[in-house]
Amino acid sequence: MRAENVIARWGGDEFLLMVKDVKEEGLLQCGNRLVKLVNNSAVVEGHHRISVTASIGATMLRTRETHQAAVQRADALMYRSKELGGATAILG
Repeated sequence: MRAENVIARWGGDEFLLMVKDVKEEGLLQCGNRLVKLVNNSAVVEGHHRISVTASIGATMLRTRETHQAAVQRADALMYRSKELGGATAILG
């Protein structure tokens, strides 16, 4: 991640990532890189391997749109990603 990007826990198992100065294609590439990184990561506890997947909803802030509206859209896209089986990034 670039130093100007911001990532924070949003609630429960949800995180919010704000990416500055990116176009849609770059945002989707970033989402796909994060999915791959998470999917290839695991924690080993004794003889148990614990792994998770990432379902990402990505969106651009639109002209004259509130940040709340963009977050709501990204949240809906994330749930759509989960419905489709997860471990993917969806841009909308």
